[in-house]
Amino acid sequence: MVSYQLNPKFIDWESEESYIFINPKISKEEQKLIKLNDIPKDPGGIWVGSSGTTTQNSFKLIGLPKNSFLNSARAVCEHLKVTENDIWLNVLPRFHVGGLSVEARSFVSGCKVNLKRQSKFIAQDFTDLIVKANVTLTSLVPTQVFELVKNNIQAPKSLRVVLVGGGELSDHLYAQAIALGWPIVVTYGMTEACSSVATSKLTDIF
Repeated sequence: MVSYQLNPKFIDWESEESYIFINPKISKEEQKLIKLNDIPKDPGGIWVGSSGTTTQNSFKLIGLPKNSFLNSARAVCEHLKVTENDIWLNVLPRFHVGGLSVEARSFVSGCKVNLKRQSKFIAQDFTDLIVKANVTLTSLVPTQVFELVKNNIQAPKSLRVVLVGGGELSDHLYAQAIALGWPIVVTYGMTEACSSVATSKLTDIF
């Protein structure tokens, strides 16, 4: 019988073990809407919450096969030329598909992942960690890019790609970040597609 682990610390990408990832800070009312016993017992699946889909009567969980995560990860790694020598700093939450996708990309490429767990994104701390760990890749949302620009922080030299998705990145903010040396690659994705759907080219960085 298939069972599910809730918010596990480690993902076994090659097993038939299944997982559920939800925000541990959701309200008790929202927790009551998640009926774990009603989730289909499919082996090798990962269930994640879809942001903005909580209604008065339901909490939307989306089931995704591990293989779909890995296929998406391989495509992204090929596009970004990720190798085992890269180090990916992941500041995105694991209960969203963007955060989990970084772990899948690490698995298929052999690159290291540095996990930073903070209740609030602090731009200078984030940048200091990139320098300290010699990070080459990271993923951000536009609000985090805004914090970097607002604080006039220059990009560390080790960084070669910053994937930005999860919302619209304005042309003005993009230009400001590029002027500070942040090598931004814009991506569009959705939970149902295991993160990325379309990503700009590395040659678009200027």
